[in-house]
Amino acid sequence: SWKFGFSLRISVSCYGYCRYDDAFDGVLLAYNVHGPENKGRILPGVHPFIAVKLESKLLVFLPKQDMLLEGKVVKVNEQLIHVIVFGFSSAIITDEDVRNEFKYETVC
Repeated sequence: SWKFGFSLRISVSCYGYCRYDDAFDGVLLAYNVHGPENKGRILPGVHPFIAVKLESKLLVFLPKQDMLLEGKVVKVNEQLIHVIVFGFSSAIITDEDVRNEFKYETVC
């Protein structure tokens, strides 16, 4: 009888990971995986592999069209506006996405 008991808690580092994923229809921010005890088994014919059923909880940001997000502007120049959203996620708004009524000016 094999004993498998573990709890894996992982907070996803947003460096390279916080991207929209079609599989989740959103952005995976964090996940928590649990494996029950005494539920592992050796797979017949593919030794030494084992099968373990896992349960997980996902924290997914599900952006919707026309959703309003608030953030802190950290940099502005002619080509882009750099914003920090939710205190940890970086967003860039390019000049092509800014409405025409807004103009960039430098004040001396």
